[in-house]
Amino acid sequence: MALKIKENKIEIYIPNSEAVVGAQKVGIKDKSVGSYYMSSKNDDIIAFLNGLNANFYVDFAKTMRNMTPVYKYILSNHKKFIFKEELKAQAEAIEQIIENGYHENYTRIRAPEINNNKKYLRFDKSKDKRIGLFQILLLGDLSKLVILKLADDCFMLYGETVDKWKEKID
Repeated sequence: MALKIKENKIEIYIPNSEAVVGAQKVGIKDKSVGSYYMSSKNDDIIAFLNGLNANFYVDFAKTMRNMTPVYKYILSNHKKFIFKEELKAQAEAIEQIIENGYHENYTRIRAPEINNNKKYLRFDKSKDKRIGLFQILLLGDLSKLVILKLADDCFMLYGETVDKWKEKID
């Protein structure tokens, strides 16, 4: 997985193997890692995230705006079969997000965790279902998770597409 630290954000490219199962393409085992490998950048990431002593929010509206063209393209080109759940999980997640009003405001979530050997950054969906809803929107190989620094103690998560995403579908 590629992880880039830029001036005011971290971009985590979601490979198919690290997407949640409902967002994976067919052809791999049903397994969700649920963590993002930080490689040798762990100290830089921890420092960027203020030692995880901060408020974290998800921008569901922006994520849905960014990802909807991908879903529409997949459906209109009859490619849903390349995903394990044929985009049903994304449709259900969007329905829940709208029903609960998560898309109307920024949604505060728990801070991520880092494992003991400081190699993996984890947003724990078992402790907060909104994290799971967010992660299901991020399709493997086609999207990235962005952590935008708003202030030293405030971060916004959203999803966006990778460059040349159509080529990865066709």
